[in-house]
Amino acid sequence: MNYGLSSKMPSINIPYDLAREVECMDWFGTPECRIWLAFHSRSVRAKMKSHILGTYIFKKYYRNGMVVSWFTQKDVVEALGYSNGSAVSKIVKSLKNKNILKEHEDKFNGNSIKLYETGEVFDVEGQLESVYLFKYLRQEIAKRELAKYK
Repeated sequence: MNYGLSSKMPSINIPYDLAREVECMDWFGTPECRIWLAFHSRSVRAKMKSHILGTYIFKKYYRNGMVVSWFTQKDVVEALGYSNGSAVSKIVKSLKNKNILKEHEDKFNGNSIKLYETGEVFDVEGQLESVYLFKYLRQEIAKRELAKYK
């Protein structure tokens, strides 16, 4: 039975060793996770025929090794049903401080835009990516483990 999945469909593959850790399990229940998922799930990984910004992001960022979302903070506010953008803005700032999201300011069609990077691409054709979130979680796990020996 075809459920509409394909090998080109983006997915989040969480390494088993990371998925078993309490930091990972706890993080996936937070508002930060919801906002990060909103950005990451709308990352551009191919040319988008009906989306001019998406094609621009693909050519400028993805081909140069960056996983970048076409979603803006305003889009996240609307998609997740927040009443205003201040809560989203605070969470985005927190994600940037933790190096889970990286912000890029760019110009598109004469307008300033902010784009959000969620990971790196190692092989554009094979779509091999490294997600900044996993690096952050591994650092938190390492801190906990090192604290045991102090």
